Parts: sequence; structure tokens; C-alpha cells
Amino acid sequence: MSVGPELVPVRDQQPRDMRLPFALMAFGFVLFALPSEAVLPGPLRGNGSPARLLGLLMFACVALSLCSPARRASNQLLSRRTRAQPLILVGVMILAVYLMIQCVLFTQGDKSATVPADIVAAEIRSLLGSVAFVGLSLFIITTVRTRRAIDLVLLSILAGAAISVCIGLLQGLMNVDYRDFLVPPGFVETRQVGLAIREGFTRVTGTAAHPIEFSVLVSALLPIALHYTRFGATSRIRLFTGCVSVLLLVAVPASVSRSAIVTLGVVALIYMIAQPLKVIFASVAAVGVITAVYYVAAPDLFAAVKNLFTGAAKDPSITTRLDDYKYVGDMFRLKPWLGHGLGSTVPEHTRYLDNQWLQVLVMGGVVGAVALILLIVGGVVGITGALRETRTPGDRDLVFALAASFGAIVVSTTVFDLFSFQQAVLLIFLLYGLFWSLVAVLSDENERSTDKPESLPRIGKQAAAQGVR
Repeated sequence: MSVGPELVPVRDQQPRDMRLPFALMAFGFVLFALPSEAVLPGPLRGNGSPARLLGLLMFACVALSLCSPARRASNQLLSRRTRAQPLILVGVMILAVYLMIQCVLFTQGDKSATVPADIVAAEIRSLLGSVAFVGLSLFIITTVRTRRAIDLVLLSILAGAAISVCIGLLQGLMNVDYRDFLVPPGFVETRQVGLAIREGFTRVTGTAAHPIEFSVLVSALLPIALHYTRFGATSRIRLFTGCVSVLLLVAVPASVSRSAIVTLGVVALIYMIAQPLKVIFASVAAVGVITAVYYVAAPDLFAAVKNLFTGAAKDPSITTRLDDYKYVGDMFRLKPWLGHGLGSTVPEHTRYLDNQWLQVLVMGGVVGAVALILLIVGGVVGITGALRETRTPGDRDLVFALAASFGAIVVSTTVFDLFSFQQAVLLIFLLYGLFWSLVAVLSDENERSTDKPESLPRIGKQAAAQGVR
């Protein structure tokens, strides 16, 4: 006797979730496809960019949902009783504490009549930026509920990154800044300088605000592209992400930046932990081929990148960074606990600080540094939680790919002021949200896959108990 469809578990009879994360897909694409310095005219400055405006809108959506009992009850990630719920609430609370600390630091800024207006405006914009960053993470945690949604968001990011890399490579080849052609109608650019030159070569920026930011993003997005090259659901996705992977690898030295090589090393160290030997050998071979191509086709560029490390002791950018420590030490001793307030490091009145930790110590003191450490630890806990829920090689590879991207950006905080650059800082908050969303998604999938026989229809349970004759 054959067993009919009554033996199919209830979970397999559920309709497929057809909801698409359009807002997050649009965010991921415009974050990298449009110039980060294209903003609405007015006092918002950087917060007037399309990506940050979307972040502020997401925060408003999350805040409204918390004020609505009906909406809160329908939230599947925070109201549903799941095994991962306590851990997810930890991730949400970390974001809440981080934003609360930023509000406290904002109150420490000097807002008297003697303070220049641009410093006061910078403090307000810094607080608004923090709201947009946290709003992005919270929106992801509370709305992304399926693996399909996570894939669509990440693929949208890679599509935008492909445009940025193509623009960057054209900048290097033609020495023309093509970002001007990507500014949306009604927006203006806050950029005041053109392309930079180092070692006789144009330092490409793509759609980023600085070559260092571009170099960090290229390395950070590489493991995500490699993941979908191996585990993409369709051949078209694998082909597309394979092409993006090649573009990202080619663009690594194009910014003529040490940060690109350093962050690429961090990415390799983390991502390769989860890879079989054949993938490691293939990756090493690919890097070797691209290095050889650069050595043959562009020997001067190869020598310039090599000189960044061999001649680092005489590099002005290194000596300037070392000089920052004395300046920061003096400022820190004046206000060691809460710092001088958000936005208090306006370069026109102080100096550039190419180190996020030094900048945090000036603006927020010890408390500000604790907030940044808390954010990083929250990301690590989210990664660990997601890794514990993995059951397939594809899931494990995705977690390590996102962890490698997160690690690269965290390391970059020591080489440039991360929170002054839109694309890099929004990416780290986006990854934070995806970690915790992935914990919930994988936990939910595991619970459904281990349904007990009681979850089957009654006829199906009886047939399963009697066996098939």
C-alpha cells in the first residue's frame, strides 16, 4: 500500500514566502552604485545622501512598529517564541545601548554662542548619522526573515559594487572622474577635490569618498562574491558573482593603498578557515595569476604597490599618523571619560585623524571607545550564534564570508576614520543586522526540519506508526 500526501509534514505544505525586501535591495544597490558624496542640497550634508536617507526612514519604520501593538505582535522575529529569541534580543539591546551612548556623547559637545556654527552642525549631523546606522541594523533584524531575502540583499550590494569597481577602473585608465555622471537629478556633490595621485598613479575611488575606503570595500566584498560564485542558486547568479569576484580582485591594487593589501590578508585569513584545500589552492593560484598579470602588464604599478611597504618608514602618511598620537593624548587628558562631543573633530578646526579609535577617544573618551567595542563584540556574538545554527556547507560558507567582510572593516578602523565615510560604515551596520537576522532564519529552519511526528496530520501519523505494507 502506498502512502498518500497525508504523510507530508505540515511545514512542506506551507506556501513559499514571496515577500521581497525591496527597501533593503534598493539600499544595498544605491549605497555603492551612486557616489557617496551625492547629497540633497541643504544642511544635512552627508545625511542627505540616498543611502542615509533610507537609513533614517528605516529607523522611523522600526520606531513606529514598536509604538503599534498590532504591528509588534505580528513581528515574527521579536515576538515569536523561538529558541533563538533571547540571543536576538541581545543583538537588539546592544544597538539600543550604542545609540543611547551616542545621545549622551552628543550632550557633551560645546554648543555655546562662541562655538563655530559648522562644529555645532557637525555634532547634529553625527547624531543623525548614528540614528541612520542603528535604524538600518534594526530594520534588517526585524524584517529579513528568509534566506531568500538575505541572498537578494547581498546580491543587490554586489550589483552596486560592480558599478563602483567599473567606475574605479575607468578612473585609473582614463584619469577622468566619472562619478559626476552618476549624480541623481536634484542632488549635488560635496566633493571638493579630484582624483589623488600616489607614486605617479591615479588612486581610484570608484563611487567611494576616498581611495582608502574604496580599497577596504573591495577587499571586504570579495568573500561575499566568492560565496555566491560557489553556492549561487542558479548558473546566472554564479556567473554574475564570478565576474564580480574577478573585478574586485583586479581592483585591489588599483587604489595604490596599503589598506587594500592588509584587509585582503584579513579576509583570506578568516574566509579560508572554512574552505577545503582545493578551494584554497585555487584561490592562491588566482591571486598569483592576477599578480603576474599586473607584474607584466603594469610593472610600474606593481613596483609602486611594493614600495608602499618597503618604503613605509619614509612615507609622510605614516609619519603623520604617528604624530596623531601625541595630539590625541593631549586632547584625551582634558576630557578622558566622555570626550569633547560628537563631531568635535572637524578637520577645519582640529586635524585629520586617520584612525577611528583615536577619533573616538577625542569625541567620546572612554565611554565612546566602549560603545565601539560593544558594537564589534555584538557582531562577533552574532557571527558565533549564526555559525552554531549552520547545518549545510553553504550556510557555513556564508557565515564565514560575512565574518571575513566584517573582520576586514573592523581592522580598517586602525588605518582610517571609518565613521567619516558613508559606504564603509553603513556596510558594517548592514553586516551586523544580517548576522542577527541569519541567527533567526537558520534557527527557524532547523526547528522546522526537526519537527516531531505530532506535527504531521493524524492520518499520516497512524500510517507512519503502522509502516508501509
